[in-house]
Amino acid sequence: MNSPLSEQIMPLTVAERLQLIEEIWNSISHDESEIALTSAQQEEIERRLESYTDIKNQGKSWQEIKQKMETSALIVNHKLVTQSNECFWKKTREGIALKSQENQHNAIS
Repeated sequence: MNSPLSEQIMPLTVAERLQLIEEIWNSISHDESEIALTSAQQEEIERRLESYTDIKNQGKSWQEIKQKMETSALIVNHKLVTQSNECFWKKTREGIALKSQENQHNAIS
């Protein structure tokens, strides 16, 4: 950047350059009618508008979302309870086996 304009900009502080960028951007946004869209940009806008107005793409109601969340929570809760119960019964079986071994050991002694 060795243009006369860049030579004027570079001595500015970062804050001053950011302010300049903002002012340039604001001046461009006021003249947006002068900015031509490419055909790809225009096609994308049309695609998004069509998708927006498409009835199949309206999203879900709060009731549908809430039901799905509750169902998911029940499944997760069921898995946690099942795992907890399995762990409890495993520990119980281990405890019973340990007691049995202690009783056998005490009977031998």
